[in-house]
Amino acid sequence: MIEPVLTRLRGVLEMMALRPAMSEEGGASIQPVFPEWRRRFDVSESGFARSFLAAIPALPLFFLSVAGQNAVSVALASNPDNARPVDWTQGVVLFVCMWVYFPLVSGVFVRIFGLQDSFRPWVVVHNWTVLFLLLVQGSIGALVMWGLISPRGFAELGGLYFMFAIYAHCRAAAGSLDAPWPMAVGGACLAILLWLILQLLLVYAFAGAALQA
Repeated sequence: MIEPVLTRLRGVLEMMALRPAMSEEGGASIQPVFPEWRRRFDVSESGFARSFLAAIPALPLFFLSVAGQNAVSVALASNPDNARPVDWTQGVVLFVCMWVYFPLVSGVFVRIFGLQDSFRPWVVVHNWTVLFLLLVQGSIGALVMWGLISPRGFAELGGLYFMFAIYAHCRAAAGSLDAPWPMAVGGACLAILLWLILQLLLVYAFAGAALQA
């Protein structure tokens, strides 16, 4: 179990490594440092199903990240009693939605643009990219919990992490979709935007339920 996971995570790292290069026509371009990074991923039907097993190691990392965010929200609140940390129920719902929404959104996207052959590769690479990003998030959350990063330092890192996450998702789409990179990046940004909207709707739903209770 460990070796395949490490192989996929290595594939994510190799995928994100880019370098400037000169094309045969003499123009500047961006090329992958590891052009064979796709071999790290199994995009067969069975590999597609197994990619969702990334949710197993992702679960503790997700809640470690949530714990760090909760600690920061309480520490930075003017009145800690008014802070609204994410509880376990909200966390479980968010985690499940995280793994369900993307296949739905990406499925609609590839169908609209006639990229059905790219559906499995995109979802597979996306799932392992999510695990990699949660590894980064969970590590930051652990540093906050251990007092090695201040709440304000966490807030500053949050902005950098968000930009890094956008790059990772755009790179995953550009490397997986058989489409021009502007279309691939647009698909990735659309998925990110819809995820942010979904999170916002869930927050309002949980807030309304709490008020009714």
